[in-house]
Amino acid sequence: MQIAKNSVVTIHYELTDAEGNQLEKGDPVMSYIHGGYDGVFPMVEEALHGKTVGDAVSVRMEPDDAFGEYDEKPPETASLLKD
Repeated sequence: MQIAKNSVVTIHYELTDAEGNQLEKGDPVMSYIHGGYDGVFPMVEEALHGKTVGDAVSVRMEPDDAFGEYDEKPPETASLLKD
């Protein structure tokens, strides 16, 4: 069966930086519904489209293709509590 729109896709993945250092490993797995539902990055979904069980895929993404450039500063938060 090929991966197509509305397929439930389960993948094993490994995320590395540009130097090949492992940043994250999907253990055991990650699942999403294929077809543009924002369950996975668009470039990953595009690379998986049409693949079958057992296929291996490698995707190189730039920061703008994912979450953007890394910012060491913690995000600002607004207080939702009333005084």
